[in-house]
Amino acid sequence: MAEKKNFRILIEGVINKMIPSNKSFVVTKTSKIINTNKFVKIVKKDHNLKEKIRYFSDMIEKSKIKNYDYFINKIFRLKVIEKKIETQLLQDYFTSKEIIRKLHKRSDLFFKRRKKKNIHYLLKLVKKGKIKYKKL
Repeated sequence: MAEKKNFRILIEGVINKMIPSNKSFVVTKTSKIINTNKFVKIVKKDHNLKEKIRYFSDMIEKSKIKNYDYFINKIFRLKVIEKKIETQLLQDYFTSKEIIRKLHKRSDLFFKRRKKKNIHYLLKLVKKGKIKYKKL
């Protein structure tokens, strides 16, 4: 039972490292926003990946001090899980309700702060711009 717990903690730790929480945007960990069961299943389907995670899980069981961060960093440096779950993780993260709500709130604030500029004023600025930017 402890092995399953360690397995899940390691995968959640790698997910949290892939998309770290940001105090100015989202305070919650990524593993709390998305459904991690899907990623545990993805990892368990790949036999080689499953054995690598199980090896680190066994190392945690053998060690007296449960230093998950050390083992999570080791797995993260291997870059084996990231290749398998990166697209699914991004899809799940950016389609989650909390992230959509945060992005909507930030975009509303962004557009409220911006004043609408007159198109003629903007064209005049472009004409006065440096020559190297006119080629674009």
